[in-house]
Amino acid sequence: MSASQNLKVSWKNVPTRTITAGGVEFAYRELGTNNSGTPVVFLIHLAAVLDNWNPRVVDGFAAEHHVITFDNRGVGAPPTSIEQMVCLLESQTAS
Repeated sequence: MSASQNLKVSWKNVPTRTITAGGVEFAYRELGTNNSGTPVVFLIHLAAVLDNWNPRVVDGFAAEHHVITFDNRGVGAPPTSIEQMVCLLESQTAS
């Protein structure tokens, strides 16, 4: 992504992506990817989702920093159905 494209990306239009770690799928969004330095990882409270973030706050940080936000395990984008959520919770309590 070029610098001019990066400037047009905002919280309102940045794509939500997924990554799998340890067999668990997480939804996340990244802004300010062309900014140097250590990325800023936004942590949110237990039951909140990506869309709870204030766009002005995220865009403000992303103007100068690489910003990563994500949904906590079992909250938000993945899993996509009640059945998947129940299976996830069962596997977490079994281990």
